[in-house]
Amino acid sequence: KEKAMADFMEISEDNQQSSRTDKISMQQSSNLGRLFLAFANTPAQYARLTKKAALDLANGRGDKKTNISKILYYGFVQNLYFSFLQKGLFSLLFDDDDEQENDPQKADKTKKKAFEMANSSLDSVLRGGGGIGGAALSMTKNLIIKAYEKSKRNRPMYSELAYQTLQVSPPISSKLTKLRQAGSAFDYNMWEIKNRGLALDNPALMAGARGTTAITNIPLDRLVVKAENMKNAMNSDVETWQRIASVLGWQGWELGIVDSKAEAESIQKAKEGKDKAKATRDKNAAEKAAAEKLRRSLLTKEEKALEDYNELMKKKKSSKEGAATRKKNKAIKDSLNREMLMRN
Repeated sequence: KEKAMADFMEISEDNQQSSRTDKISMQQSSNLGRLFLAFANTPAQYARLTKKAALDLANGRGDKKTNISKILYYGFVQNLYFSFLQKGLFSLLFDDDDEQENDPQKADKTKKKAFEMANSSLDSVLRGGGGIGGAALSMTKNLIIKAYEKSKRNRPMYSELAYQTLQVSPPISSKLTKLRQAGSAFDYNMWEIKNRGLALDNPALMAGARGTTAITNIPLDRLVVKAENMKNAMNSDVETWQRIASVLGWQGWELGIVDSKAEAESIQKAKEGKDKAKATRDKNAAEKAAAEKLRRSLLTKEEKALEDYNELMKKKKSSKEGAATRKKNKAIKDSLNREMLMRN
């Protein structure tokens, strides 16, 4: 039993995370490695196993099938499998194929998730096998992808790409991302913050938790996520597989769980927005009318008469131009109609 446990531990040290100095590279153990190669111990282990299997295969050492299976498993299968689970792509297995074909948005979402899975797998290979250079290459690749995605928007806001460069250092990127997400909640979800009150789904709660986590390293955001997962797991309105996945740690947005209050809140939010916009327009119009009345009261009779005459001439000129434009358009329309009749 002791030998079996020792063998098991040795194998685990080879293909899982390890802190043993003989199982990590010099880059990983350096100060720069701690900054740029954090969370990359397992991919680095897989890269070393893949490299060793490839060298053994090239030099005729060991069993050929075993070496090929190691290269395929640690180089491709394991990365794809991990990314498949991490991105929650298994949720696509429960979607209706006909529904995806008839719904372009769902089809685009499926393609996007598949691309993210492949991209995440490539990131693991680059960071694990390439060290700090691979991490820099991964960051550059993702920077180009993000720039291309932004180029399709009406307002690309390329300045935000500066934050993408910090992905080369996962610890720094993680803290900054949490702080940005906390601030963004108050930029984009202020209506929900004001109207949902003291509730688990109030964005202010997650914003505060993320800010606290970024500053103190106390994982309050994970506690909020776990509470939301349990809430989804106990929700009888969602499907069974979604409830099971929620217990296992996947978040609602990864599983396609739609907030039942979102639609009603969206309607109420739009109505309040229209009412607020109308009130603002009415206020501005009243202020403009009052200012105009005050300005006119300060004019002499001659100035008022001259101003009224100029306004009348302006209206007459505009009326003549409008009539000329309508006449021109009518002539063009009549000409096109005659041409179509002649063709028929």
